Amino acid sequence: MNLKGCLGFCSGIFWVVSILFIDEPISDSPTSDSPKSVSPIKAETENILFTPNGQMEIVLPITFRPNWSIEFPNKKEYLVGDWYQIKRSNSVSLGVSKDPQIFLTNKDRLPGGILSATDRVVIWRPAWAVPKTGFSSNHEKKLNSLPQEKLSLFSESVKIPISRIGAIRFRQFRKNSGEMGNFLDQLGGQRNKDILVLVGGGKLEGTFLQWKEETKECHFQIGNEIKEIAGRDIESIFFNTNLSARPNNRVKLARISLTDGTLLHLSTLSVQKTESIARLWFNQEIRFPSDKIVSIIPESDQIVSLGTLSPIKYRSEAFLQEKYPWVSGQNCLKHPISLYIGDTVNYFEDGIGLHSQCQITYDLKNRYQNLVGLFGLDAVDGNQGSCLLQIYRDGKPLWEKPHLFQGQDNAEQLSIDVSSTNELRLELLWGRNGPIGDVFNLADPVLIKKRNGK
Repeated sequence: MNLKGCLGFCSGIFWVVSILFIDEPISDSPTSDSPKSVSPIKAETENILFTPNGQMEIVLPITFRPNWSIEFPNKKEYLVGDWYQIKRSNSVSLGVSKDPQIFLTNKDRLPGGILSATDRVVIWRPAWAVPKTGFSSNHEKKLNSLPQEKLSLFSESVKIPISRIGAIRFRQFRKNSGEMGNFLDQLGGQRNKDILVLVGGGKLEGTFLQWKEETKECHFQIGNEIKEIAGRDIESIFFNTNLSARPNNRVKLARISLTDGTLLHLSTLSVQKTESIARLWFNQEIRFPSDKIVSIIPESDQIVSLGTLSPIKYRSEAFLQEKYPWVSGQNCLKHPISLYIGDTVNYFEDGIGLHSQCQITYDLKNRYQNLVGLFGLDAVDGNQGSCLLQIYRDGKPLWEKPHLFQGQDNAEQLSIDVSSTNELRLELLWGRNGPIGDVFNLADPVLIKKRNGK
């Protein structure tokens, strides 16, 4: 029996950026005796800062310190760990863009269009920078006529070295398929040549030379022969991984997602009322409208993604010979992680995909204070699902939802006190329909470390 009804899971989660009045608090601080659940999340909720214990603050402008702690306008400061995600809750992360997309070597993505490209640099027009009237030919000529070494940032363009680009995707991903997941798997592979993927599945191996926007064609060298290939025939270009650069691990980064599907890691960020200014991990400055921000998530030793931990035990109960593995960064069908928020599909880059009926156990070694994240059935693949989640601390019940998760329900925001926990076990049980459609996601699940080892 082939069970259909399982997809999506990905990361994004909480944000802030404008002066709005909040009428009611969303939750109280949980204690180890009474962990709190925020249910459901509403799309019309005002802009708020979520902290591990469920508190919230209004923040404008957002001032980040070098270690990604936040200074509030009233001079109150939140260290990383006191806050873990910022989300503009009425914004949606598209996840899959209709525009062409650049995927950087760390799998960040930037939708938009190419203004020009050589074997050294790409001049990229972000999706948010496209004017309603389009670009004038004079503007494009001005960009393309500048010497490469003198190219500077324009408000409408971003200069990206080829060595930082893993691939360029020219065609839209098909919905309700695993195409994006397959693409990311290919992006992570090793290559000693550039690979040009043609519409229909053909491949050419060689060296990318140039993209000419005026004729919309790619110049690609195979051996001693240079081919001119029409853009309409190109699906993707994967670049030589032997020539690629990776982020500097010593730089403290934060992940940001925008409403057009942009996902980027930043080394600095300043969020003002109308415009945000950031620096990418390869030191390029970028500017974008502040109202495009969906979420900001800092990378810190204080915050550990549950998806990066290996469970010490995993057991899946087969139904009609079908077993499902746990999956990190995708749902259990290896499709993008998706959840309903405010009855709108949101996509996430980080998380864990599960399928009922299963148990997954982690050794926390009594190092963490809180487990926080979004929980729910996949918005695309879990519409027919119905399941129950139970969480145990060292073999004893810690949290259980009082009613079933069901398909098309809004995701729930959980903040659970896991202090004094060595072994954390999550159990996902069948609901009303057995295992049918039980594609379940933990989106952006993070563990907050205890401070000072306490």
